[in-house]
Amino acid sequence: MSTRCVSALCVIVFFLLSECAVGASAPPVTELLDKYTQALDATQSFTDTYTEVCDYSYRMPDGSTAANAKRFARGQHRADGTRLYMQDYYWGDVNPQLMDLPESDCRYHLRIEAGERLYSHSAAVNDPRVKGSAGLQHVYRERAAVTKGPHSGIYGYLGSEERLDAVLRSAREISMRPATETINGIACHVIDAGTQCGRYTVWLDPAHGYHAAKVTRQATGGDKENEWLMARGDQARGSVVITRFEQIGGVWVPMEADQQTAYTSGALFRREHGQYKRANIVLNPDHDKLGSFDNPLEHPANDPELKNGTRVHIIEAGAIKVKGFWQDGKIVDASGKAVDIQASK
Repeated sequence: MSTRCVSALCVIVFFLLSECAVGASAPPVTELLDKYTQALDATQSFTDTYTEVCDYSYRMPDGSTAANAKRFARGQHRADGTRLYMQDYYWGDVNPQLMDLPESDCRYHLRIEAGERLYSHSAAVNDPRVKGSAGLQHVYRERAAVTKGPHSGIYGYLGSEERLDAVLRSAREISMRPATETINGIACHVIDAGTQCGRYTVWLDPAHGYHAAKVTRQATGGDKENEWLMARGDQARGSVVITRFEQIGGVWVPMEADQQTAYTSGALFRREHGQYKRANIVLNPDHDKLGSFDNPLEHPANDPELKNGTRVHIIEAGAIKVKGFWQDGKIVDASGKAVDIQASK
């Protein structure tokens, strides 16, 4: 055998041995999922503030359409895996009836989920013509989750109210690609999975605590979109790319994300492209000491827009038990008399 042939054979053998070594060193899917769960668990209890820019388009049942609409948002979130505080201010093209809204006249929404209690408040800032409405009711949920909107992916949710690691663990089929793929300059392990919420591909980033650096999703009729079944012929897709991580107290935290979602049902559709940035993150705070999820009707500081004149109602067992207005730190009826909440229970 010639020297050239021997050299070529050595190169081939070295390449094959290298490939086998890479395959042998690649962690199994179960180990990767464990690392992903640990990454999400380490960041699920937090307080943060955020800003967001969202471009979207849609076609509605009434035939109305929008193209190149742009919505802006800012606010703060708090969560501990079972409780949730979401405070959001919106302006720009908020919805078909509110386009080009200035930030000074923004819309406000607060949602607090704690145990079996849901507090919500919607208001128009600096617009006395629109009376805000706040309500407290009992709901039955096992957990709270930041699951919807153009920012869900940065918290580990995409197309499901189950966290993504749980969606992958219950997959009908799951596999890992034999080679890593580069996302943002990092060689990531790639998982493909067929689930009840559609097909996912997840790129896990070993340089940033095994968070998902990128996720894509494709779903169709019969799959779940959040917690409802998609109708035959419907199509959904989504993707999220984490564009910046930061280490906080030794823990890698997703800080900025680029997320896209689309849903088509016949002639109806909606598409969103959100760019989301987090700041002022505190991991594992003492939420009870901070009062993160306190009822604003008892702790008004937890709702900065709970102002005099806000309509208030309390619902129990599906019926309104208390109905009145917020005035000077209490609920009053139309005559201005304080409502005895305890007596109405």
